[in-house]
Amino acid sequence: PIGPRDEPKQPAVHTTATAAAPGPADPVHLQPKLAPSIERRREPEPRPAPTELRLGQLGLLIAGVVTALFGVGYFLKYSFDHNWIGPVGRVALAYLGGVAVWLAGERFVRRRLAVFGRWLIGGGMAMLYFASFASFQIYRLVEPGTALLVMVAITATSVILSLRHDSRGLALIALLGGYATPPLVSRGDDSFMELSIYLLVLGSGLLWLAARKRWKVVTRLSFACSWLLFLGYLLTHASPPAWQAVAMSHALFALSAASPFAYFWSRRDRGPTQVSDFPLALASSLFAFGVSWHAVDATAFASWASVLALLQGTAFLLIGWLARRSNPDHQSPFVLAMAGAGCYAVLAVPMAVDGAWVTVLWAAQGAAFASAGLRLDRRALFVGAAGLLGVATLKWLGYDLHESFSTVSRWATATSLVAAFSYAGLQLGRGPAAFTTRRTHRVAWAAASAAAFLFANVELYRFQAIGDARGTAVSILWAVVASGLMVLGFWWREQVVRRVALALFAVTAVKVFFVDLARLQTPYRIGSFLAIGMLMVGASYLYHRYRDRLVPAR
Repeated sequence: PIGPRDEPKQPAVHTTATAAAPGPADPVHLQPKLAPSIERRREPEPRPAPTELRLGQLGLLIAGVVTALFGVGYFLKYSFDHNWIGPVGRVALAYLGGVAVWLAGERFVRRRLAVFGRWLIGGGMAMLYFASFASFQIYRLVEPGTALLVMVAITATSVILSLRHDSRGLALIALLGGYATPPLVSRGDDSFMELSIYLLVLGSGLLWLAARKRWKVVTRLSFACSWLLFLGYLLTHASPPAWQAVAMSHALFALSAASPFAYFWSRRDRGPTQVSDFPLALASSLFAFGVSWHAVDATAFASWASVLALLQGTAFLLIGWLARRSNPDHQSPFVLAMAGAGCYAVLAVPMAVDGAWVTVLWAAQGAAFASAGLRLDRRALFVGAAGLLGVATLKWLGYDLHESFSTVSRWATATSLVAAFSYAGLQLGRGPAAFTTRRTHRVAWAAASAAAFLFANVELYRFQAIGDARGTAVSILWAVVASGLMVLGFWWREQVVRRVALALFAVTAVKVFFVDLARLQTPYRIGSFLAIGMLMVGASYLYHRYRDRLVPAR
C-alpha cells in the first residue's frame, strides 16, 4: 500500500472522489478543501442604517415636494411676466396640478407606499392652498368671501384625509393652511366677528379631530395659532365692543378646555386624561381673562371683573369634575383643575370687596385650601395655602392693624386669621397626609398664637378708657400668656412651649422693672408687681410639682 509520504499528488476533484469511496479513511480527508472553481455562498447585502433610511424616504421626499412647490410658484410668476397664459389659466393649472399630485398620492398609498403617498397628498393640498391664495391676493379673480370658502373646503378635505390615512402630517398641513387663510385673504379691513367665527369653526373642526386622534402636537399648534391670530387682531385693529371681546375670548377658552376630554368622550376605553393635557386650558384661561378684563375695565361695568374671575373658577371646577370622572384613581388632573379654580377665587376677592374683608376672605380660602391639600395628600396645594395665609397676614400687619376700621372689622380680620391658623394646626395634628410633620403642626399653632397675642396687645393700647393703666394691663397680659404657655407646655410635654413661656416671663420682668417702674403711678406699680409675681410663682410651682416629667428618676 502507498504510505502517506509516497501518496501521489492528485487534482482536488479526484481527491474528492477518492474520499467519497467506501472503506476506512482518515477523517482529515472526509472534508477536503473546496476547489477554486466551486462558487462560494453570496453574503446578504447589509441593511441600510436607520438614519440613511429616514434621509432617503422622508428627507428627499420633503425636499422634492418643497422644490416642486417653488417650481409651481416660479412657473406662475414666469408665465405672468411673459403673458404665456392668462390669470384664469394659471390658477386653473395650479388647481389641476394640486389635484393631480393628490390623486397620485392616493395611488401610491394603495400600492402600499403609504408614507410616500401621504406626503404627496400633503403636497397636493399645499398646492391647492397656494392656488387659492393666488386667485385672490395676486390676480384678484375672486372675492374674499369666495376665497375663504374655498380654503375652508380645502382645510376640511385635509382633515378628512388625515383621518382616512391616519396621518398626523396631513392634519398639520390642514391646521397650518387653515390658520394661514385669514392673513392670506386679508385686505386690512377685517371684521372682528368674522375672524372670531372663523377661528371657532376651525377650532371646532380640530376639536372633532382631537376626539378621534390623540395628536397633541395638532392640539397645541391649534391653540397657539388661534390665540396668535386673535391677539394679533386686537393689537393691530380698533378695539371691538366689550361684549364681543368677552364672548369670543371665552369661546376660544372653552375649545381649549374641552380638548383634553374630547378623546375621552369619544373613546371611553382609550385611557384617561393626563396632566400634560391641562397647560393649554390654563394658558387659554389666562388669555381669556386678560382680554376680558381689559375690555370690561374701559367700560361702566368695570366692577364685573370679579364675576369674570368667578366664571373662570367655575369653569375649572367643571374641568376638575370631568377629570375626576375620567379617571377616579388618577388625582393629578383633578388637583390641577382645583388649583386653577382656587387661583381665580383668590383673584376675585380684591375685585369684589376691599379693606378688611379681603383679609377675612383670604384667610377663609387659605384654611380651605390647606384642608384640601391635606385630604388629597398634595404638598403643592398645601404650600399654596400657606402662601395665601402668609399674604393675608402681611396685609393684616401692614395695613389692617394701622387703619381706623370699625371694631367689627378689626375683630373680624384678627379672628379670621387666628381661626385659619388654628384650623390648619388641627388638621396637621390629625396627620392625614404623608408630608405632615410635628414641626409643621407647631408652626401652625405658633402662627395662631402670635396673631392672637399681637392683636390683644394692639387692642389694649387702643383702649383709651383705662388711661395710664394700659401699661400695667399689657404687662399682666404678657404674664398671663406666659402662664398659659407654661401650663400647655407641661400638659403637652413640649419643651419648646415651656422655653417660650420662660422667655416671655423674662421679657415681662424686664418691662416691669425698667419701664413700668419709671412711668406708672404707684397704684399701678403695685398691681403690676403683685400680679406678675404671683404668676411667676405659679409657674415655678409647676416645675416643682411635675419635676419627674422633666428629670428621669435614677
